[in-house]
Amino acid sequence: MQITLKEARLFLLAKQGLINEHKYSSKTGVLDFLAQAGCIQFDPIDICGKNPDLVLFSRVQNYDKSMLEELLYNERMLIDGWDKMMSIYLMSDFSKMSYIRKMHAKRYENKLLGLEAEIEIVKNMLKTNEFIEGKDLAIKKESHFDLWRHKNLGKAILEYLFFKGEAIVHHRKGSKRFFSDMDKYNNLDNGNHYFETEEAFHKFQIKRRISAVGMLSEKTSDAYLGLYFKTELRKKYIAELLEAQELVLIKINELEEPYYILAEDIKYLTITLKEPRVEFIAPLDNFIWDRKLIKKVFDFEYKWEIYHTKEKRKFAPYVMPILYGTQFIGQIEMVVDRKNKQLNVKNIWYKDDKPEKSVITKIENRIKDFAKFNNCDKTNFKDLLIHVYNE
Repeated sequence: MQITLKEARLFLLAKQGLINEHKYSSKTGVLDFLAQAGCIQFDPIDICGKNPDLVLFSRVQNYDKSMLEELLYNERMLIDGWDKMMSIYLMSDFSKMSYIRKMHAKRYENKLLGLEAEIEIVKNMLKTNEFIEGKDLAIKKESHFDLWRHKNLGKAILEYLFFKGEAIVHHRKGSKRFFSDMDKYNNLDNGNHYFETEEAFHKFQIKRRISAVGMLSEKTSDAYLGLYFKTELRKKYIAELLEAQELVLIKINELEEPYYILAEDIKYLTITLKEPRVEFIAPLDNFIWDRKLIKKVFDFEYKWEIYHTKEKRKFAPYVMPILYGTQFIGQIEMVVDRKNKQLNVKNIWYKDDKPEKSVITKIENRIKDFAKFNNCDKTNFKDLLIHVYNE
């Protein structure tokens, strides 16, 4: 199927729920978005909202952070788990992700040989307490798990049981996680779907990642992180899914490489732009997982500079792309002052040109919505610096 760059932009935005009126609302909207996105990547950094909340703020009308909290830890419709890195996904997908848990268990069990007694101690703690955290497990012995180093062996075992699927995050308090025994939640709808073969699971993962972004090529991409099979297999699976008519090949007029979309997503190719809206896109948003795709289709380059040194930064540690209609028009830096309940708007970098007044007004109004989302009573524009840059 041949499409233009304009049609590719409209398709991606429609698929993501980032065009025209908000298609998602309330907690039902959160669940509906997760159903098509597969997962939202979790990150604990909270400069002006954590990544999952930022992703949902840009999709769900009048989104409130309590919605996600309730769906995760009260209603248990969502769950913390490993997908593309640490993520949040539907509880009904839990059984589908069993291959990932088995893989993690195998990796960590090699580090826990001879520690069966200590593992049983942690399991018993989970069973006899409503919830526990790592510091409750005073097994003072150092352990190493790949990049992680734990001085408290009990905490390492707790992590292992979580990755294996025998422990669940009961709740979070700031950056701290409190765990409970997964068996206490065996009445939940976990989908009860287990893939018969590893290949079937891998094909499910490919479709899940394509759906998360909207379209992907078969080439290496950050969107494919967490798929533990080689490029040759990915290409083979994509070809087979194409032959089975589960994927559709898309050729964009101005680009050389082909892209793939889900067959059921063809409907989004009919969407047109009505009323442009302003959204701030999270650094780890599904929409921009494939930075090369965004550069080619939207002519916009974005790098998350939080781990860069000051000398290597072009913008600031935590900035978000500004989406207006079908274009990325710049980047914005906002920082929450929680003590004073104030949102400080520090910098806006406009790409190529400063927009007209009507667009600036829409940006300012969305900033005020963003302040409310962050429980801020005040919005500080007085220190705002405006820049114009060219890529």
